[in-house]
Amino acid sequence: MANKRYYWLKLKENFFDEMYIQALRELPNGDSMVIVLQKMLLASMNNFGVIEYSGMFATNIKEVARKVHEDEEIVEKTVEALVRFKVIEIKENGDLYIPFVKDITGSETASTQRSRESRARKADSKVLHCNTNATSLQQQCNTEKSEIREEQEKELDADIDKSERENGTNTQAHTSSLDKSSSYGDYGHVKLTSKQYNDLVSEFGENLITDYIERMDSYCEENQTSYKNYHAKIKAWIKQDIARGWLKTCSNNSNTTQDSSDKNRNFDNSDIAEKAFFTIGYK
Repeated sequence: MANKRYYWLKLKENFFDEMYIQALRELPNGDSMVIVLQKMLLASMNNFGVIEYSGMFATNIKEVARKVHEDEEIVEKTVEALVRFKVIEIKENGDLYIPFVKDITGSETASTQRSRESRARKADSKVLHCNTNATSLQQQCNTEKSEIREEQEKELDADIDKSERENGTNTQAHTSSLDKSSSYGDYGHVKLTSKQYNDLVSEFGENLITDYIERMDSYCEENQTSYKNYHAKIKAWIKQDIARGWLKTCSNNSNTTQDSSDKNRNFDNSDIAEKAFFTIGYK
C-alpha cells in the first residue's frame, strides 16, 4: 500500500498585512481574488509551487479556473494582478509558478505521522507518571527522563548507521571531524561532511544550498530513495536547473569573490523569481 503524504499551508499571522494582499483587496472583487490566490496556493503546494498547464483547455487561465472552481474572469484578473505585483510567474509552456509556496508548505507521510504521534504518546505517558509522584519519586522521574533522551539518541544513531550501510561509507571513527558526515534536512536524508558542505556554500551560496538540501531531503523521503554521493548529486541538480533556464548566474555575489571563469561563478539567491523548482523528473 502506498505511503500517503499529507500537505498543509503555513500562512503567517501577518498574511493579510502583506502589501500585495492589501493591493489585491483594493481592486474590484479584491476579496474574491484573495480567495482565488489561496486556492492556487493549495493547488500548487504538492508540486513545488507549480500549476501545470496540460493544454486540454484553450488557455491556461481557463484550465486554472477549472482546477480552483472559480469564475474564469476573476481568475484572469487575479493572475494579471499577481504577475504585475511579481508574486507569480507564467512560464513559456503556460505553467503558473508561485515561488514562495515551498517556503510555506509543510508535509509528512502517513507513516511519519504515526511514528511521531507514537513517540509523543510514549513521552507523555512517562512524564505523566513522573509528575504523579513528583515528591516521592523525583529520582525515578529524572532517571526515566534520561532514558527518553537515550532512546532518542539511539534512534538517531540507528538512522545514521542505516544510511552509512546503504551508502557503503566507512563506519570507523575518522581522525578529523571534517571527515564525518552530518545529516541535513528535516528528514535527515542528505549526508554531507563539513568540508563538502562548505565547498557547496563557497561555490553556490548558503541560501541556494539550503534550498537544494531541503528539496533533495523531501524528494528522498517522498520517493524512498537515497544517493551514494549527495555532494555530487546537489551539484548535478544545480547544473541541470541552470541548463533548463530555471536558475541564473550573476556577476557578483556577496559570499565569494567573482572569478572570470564560468565554473567559479556564483548564483543569485536574492532573486526568488529565478529560483529553480523541482519536478518528478529528477533521478
